[in-house]
Amino acid sequence: MQQTQNVLRIVKPEPDSDDWWKLKDRIWTFLDRHDKMILGYTNNLGEPVQSLMLYTVNDDMDLFIGTLKRFPKYEALVQNPPLSVVVQGEGEREKLQALTIKAVVLEEISEQDSLAELKDWFVSKNSCKYFIKDQEDFVMFKIKPLSLRLIEGVNDSLVRYDINL
Repeated sequence: MQQTQNVLRIVKPEPDSDDWWKLKDRIWTFLDRHDKMILGYTNNLGEPVQSLMLYTVNDDMDLFIGTLKRFPKYEALVQNPPLSVVVQGEGEREKLQALTIKAVVLEEISEQDSLAELKDWFVSKNSCKYFIKDQEDFVMFKIKPLSLRLIEGVNDSLVRYDINL
């Protein structure tokens, strides 16, 4: 019996090339189709923490998340640590896809008028029930991806697509 070997193929298109723009658009579409991510950050003790978050993405590929000021995550995000994000593909078609992102916090949105408008936009794009959005201490963060890695299982191999933004 012949055994097949799993192979990893790495694709890194040149910045601003046609392939780079196509991959960026493909990743944006993947992000826009999903609504949950795992956010990884470092807490005030220097320990790694992961948190399931609802998110949405704008046309510039910035991610938006919300939390409450009373949650430990808020203090950690205010300290602006490097962030790690994982979005796992869902459903039969995407079950072998995952996107990992290295990112940083760009800004906290807590001013009431801006926050109200952003919440409305968020809820219109993310169909999940957002349990905490109406709490008095709710805030949102705008997160900027620095690099993206899309991993896909294809037949008996893996393909890893990397781009820096």
